[in-house]
Amino acid sequence: MGIHYYDESPSGPDEQTGRLTPCLPLLQHNIPFAIYGEDALSIVHRVPAVLDGVCQHLLVPDVYFNEAARIMSKGSYSLALQDDYSLWLESSLLNDTELHAFDLQNSSALLLHHSPEEAEEMSIPPRIFVHKQSVFHFDINDPSSTMLNPEPPDPIFRPILFPSLPGFLDSSVASYLNLPSLPPGGYPHAMLLEKLTTWIGYLLQYTFPGRGVHHNEAEESLDRIITPAVLQVLSQTKAERQPTLVRFVTMMKGPGTKMLLLEWSDLRRERLGKNKITSSTEYGLSKMFPTMASPRAMADYARIKGLNPPFLTPQIIRRTAQKPAEMQWGILPRYLGRAKTSLRL
Repeated sequence: MGIHYYDESPSGPDEQTGRLTPCLPLLQHNIPFAIYGEDALSIVHRVPAVLDGVCQHLLVPDVYFNEAARIMSKGSYSLALQDDYSLWLESSLLNDTELHAFDLQNSSALLLHHSPEEAEEMSIPPRIFVHKQSVFHFDINDPSSTMLNPEPPDPIFRPILFPSLPGFLDSSVASYLNLPSLPPGGYPHAMLLEKLTTWIGYLLQYTFPGRGVHHNEAEESLDRIITPAVLQVLSQTKAERQPTLVRFVTMMKGPGTKMLLLEWSDLRRERLGKNKITSSTEYGLSKMFPTMASPRAMADYARIKGLNPPFLTPQIIRRTAQKPAEMQWGILPRYLGRAKTSLRL
């Protein structure tokens, strides 16, 4: 059976009504929030995600967290201080204490429906997480990060916010790269890492333009060229997220975690105006190494010379409506000297 793509939400009006009704008290109390996770994927991003019995995720500005949790714990839901649901517990093979993916004492609140059977019958979430938006590196106040449901099941639900495609990608990638390490091994939470990867994969498959066709048919990732429509979407994400997304799209193998974090940090500092990288003449292979302006050309040169190719960072250059976005590859300043030495240039 092939993949079926949707032109509208695969979640019907009755299911949407059931899933969205519990968060109406936040609207009534003027608490800003956004629906996240599978609900956002299915309701506004046309992903056929199963919602029946699935946890719902609500993101609120950090300053509203306690108030939002208190409001949501009235009525049909009660606050739970512990959670033994295996989906959010680290595997015992990796951590003897099976640590939870979220801090249920300080940054996330779990609400359990009083009657799981009634919730299932009415398509109501049996479990709701209220998170500080910082848990998922989200910013509700950034208008480019949120969107409305284009076809709400009832006007009462119209004001509810969801992450936009760029906002969802930005948030998921930032969370993916910055998962806190768990003791004693110092590794990220594998269950949450898997969930974030799945969300990104769903967006790439079902929501991106091209319906699963994101690049040319090159067999090797080094030769894959991303389509203009997909580049345009990626260009709307934040600069420090773009390299990871490019590697997701092309299925290109990335460097180790430490180098990914340094890359993310350098590009984020530049975006926030703390240093200059991509706009300088020192960035961009076409300026530094005119004959090796692509990963393939660089890899071939290094192979012929018997050298290790340098660490390359992709960046997307946004153009006007008349000119499509373009991608260039470069070497960040922290690696430039090493690259020139290793390439013997």
